Amino acid sequence: MHHRNSQPATSLRNRIQTVLTVVVAVPGLLQCANPVNLAGSDASKEVTFFCRAGKSIEARFYPQDDTRVDLKLSDGRNLSVPHAISADGARYATADESFVFWNRGRTAFITEGSPDRETYSDCVEEHAAN
Repeated sequence: MHHRNSQPATSLRNRIQTVLTVVVAVPGLLQCANPVNLAGSDASKEVTFFCRAGKSIEARFYPQDDTRVDLKLSDGRNLSVPHAISADGARYATADESFVFWNRGRTAFITEGSPDRETYSDCVEEHAAN
């Protein structure tokens, strides 16, 4: 009798191991299908936004960890701005919120000093490169 009970338990254990193997393997497969082009260990995406009044923003995003965005502004400034909480789109802000870069889809804008003061407005992505 003991022999009969151990076989179903072994079969169940094999099924559980198979399911766990599939569950563990799937995330690896999804990562392989990731469309981000990995250039060495620095996985980034460069985007240029053209804004009102002839201004532009060159942005380098880091999709792997999304902790910051590096910006080159047409006024000559280079900034690295940390990711901040946002209900909609991507938001990057200094600790005191005096500089905020907003990005949603192919659009962006920058506020400085106060949320009402847009210094880079109506910015639209022109070209994306990896």
